[in-house]
Amino acid sequence: MRLIIFAGLALAAAPAAAAGTDRPSCTLRGTHVYQRMADVPRGAMAALGVRMAERGQPFQATDVIMPGERLPGARFAAARLDGCTLTIRYERGGIAHTWNTAVIERRGIGWVVVRPR
Repeated sequence: MRLIIFAGLALAAAPAAAAGTDRPSCTLRGTHVYQRMADVPRGAMAALGVRMAERGQPFQATDVIMPGERLPGARFAAARLDGCTLTIRYERGGIAHTWNTAVIERRGIGWVVVRPR
């Protein structure tokens, strides 16, 4: 009987334990604005998974592919870190030029995309 009660308690506690590891507490504090992609915290841009040119650099602004080196389809504009949340503003080229905002969060030792575009 004790074994059944213990097993039931262990199963009941499992989702709470799993939820706790999904979002460990973050130690980042304050607000910071980044004007250069090179200054964004390490690993954040890789987590987003978008090949991007640095601010002011050439990128594929239209859907016309020119001969030569292929340019990134997006260009960094700015980013803002507020605590553990990083908001990245960038422009994307192609058939329609758009401005996008992605939101990623620092969780544990890595970055997780909250809102991709």
